[in-house]
Amino acid sequence: MDLDVSTKHLSVFYDVLDKFYPEWEKRTDDYFLTELSFLIREVFKSPYTDETLINNLKQSEVRKYQAELKAILNTPKEALDWILKHRMSENRRKMCETKYLRKKS
Repeated sequence: MDLDVSTKHLSVFYDVLDKFYPEWEKRTDDYFLTELSFLIREVFKSPYTDETLINNLKQSEVRKYQAELKAILNTPKEALDWILKHRMSENRRKMCETKYLRKKS
């Protein structure tokens, strides 16, 4: 089995993580996967559920999300930041950040 071919789909996933979530591998939370799931599901119209996406992202099972990940990779960071910032009300965003990122509001 050609290892390069069997792992090629992972490079796009890791490129997205490296570009939009620097030092993601050192994080103790999975909030960035929640954000990535939202983008794949809502912005790029993937038919998969949030739970399915997050579980697959946690396990690096990303072969079926290649088109969405490539689109995310080619979207300006500022646009994605704006989308993520405006995806929920300010109060809900603060609550989520406090809960998942342990930030004080």
